[in-house]
Amino acid sequence: MANGKIIDAYGVSREFQTLQFQRLVPGPMERVWAFLTHGELRRNRNSTTSIFEKEINMETENSYHRDLTTPASAGKAFNAIGSVGDWWAKDTKGNTRKLGGVFTVRFGETFVNFKVAEYQPDRKVTWEVTDCYLPWLDDKTEWKNTSVHWEVSSKDKLTEIAFTHVGLQPQIECYENCVKGWDQYVLGSFKKLLATGEGSPG
Repeated sequence: MANGKIIDAYGVSREFQTLQFQRLVPGPMERVWAFLTHGELRRNRNSTTSIFEKEINMETENSYHRDLTTPASAGKAFNAIGSVGDWWAKDTKGNTRKLGGVFTVRFGETFVNFKVAEYQPDRKVTWEVTDCYLPWLDDKTEWKNTSVHWEVSSKDKLTEIAFTHVGLQPQIECYENCVKGWDQYVLGSFKKLLATGEGSPG
């Protein structure tokens, strides 16, 4: 806090104090301002789970999610996830197996562009949707800025796979049809690929 003097409009010398703020949370500025004006944010700044993380968790909880169990190893399951053309879309181009890799899946005029935002071999991978064209929807880019998240873990000589499409929630137009689509490919084709070595991509 700094002190000083100014001359007001009437020529009177007045003291003033200047407050200096140190940024304790990352930008953008909207979040910084929210931190300064929202008591709960400040109380949670040093907690294990911040309010921002709680918001993300809530979004994940409301999103499409499926769990699978397979006798296949974690390595085999993770490799199958990256073999998108073998279980989801035959017309898949790009790199699914590298952090920062980009790839596109197509079904006729429908396409979805992904970026690999997280990649931990045999453990987890996240694909962010950077663009898409879903012609049967009013909002043909409804998947944009959603993300597909896979987690792989081993338990009791089995491999557990958790699949979440973060942002695919009941209130959006695509939800009902997209749930049917993901169930077909994740619970059907992907699981078949793990069991028999051959999926049923579209």
